[in-house]
Amino acid sequence: MREITIDQTKKIIFDYVSKLAKQHKLDPKKDVFNVVLPLENNQAISCYIGPNEDGERAVDYAVYGQNYIMPKLKNTVLDLFDDK
Repeated sequence: MREITIDQTKKIIFDYVSKLAKQHKLDPKKDVFNVVLPLENNQAISCYIGPNEDGERAVDYAVYGQNYIMPKLKNTVLDLFDDK
């Protein structure tokens, strides 16, 4: 199995975000979003772009050694404005 470094995964994520920006799916300088790159052995790296605890725009990476991705719920979206 091929091993890559965390820096290499960050480049893969950067390239993916650039591709999404070119497709006008997001604005990496303004939007708040998260990108997850799943790997073998249930590993994943997550990249959050948005405000940090101080309200400043930041890029934050998290590496997970045991990650399980459930199947997508079809025809379902999250009510992001639910006040309950």
